[in-house]
Amino acid sequence: MPVRCKNCGRWFIMKNTTFSHYCKRLISSNPPKTCRDHAMSHNFKDKLKNDPIWEIYNRGYKQHYAHFMKDKMTKAEFSEWGEYAIELRTKAANGELEIEEYQKLIRI
Repeated sequence: MPVRCKNCGRWFIMKNTTFSHYCKRLISSNPPKTCRDHAMSHNFKDKLKNDPIWEIYNRGYKQHYAHFMKDKMTKAEFSEWGEYAIELRTKAANGELEIEEYQKLIRI
């Protein structure tokens, strides 16, 4: 089915994929990015701006990833924290945790 790309406005044949409203046309060559790549990063940035739970999660993730990269945390500890953080994020999204408590717990 032909569809107009929501990013560049060109027509393309839509397939059954997650970002099927965006085409695979290159919009930049260095680094190579397509309309789909641009849409994914744009949608994630919007999610971070509009959802405080995701914003807190992203800050905590960046903080812990920096510790991992500086060898202050092992790979096992980082993956264990990641599972814990996803669990907390799910509880906060379901309303089981208040945002202040979630913010304190995710930084541990």
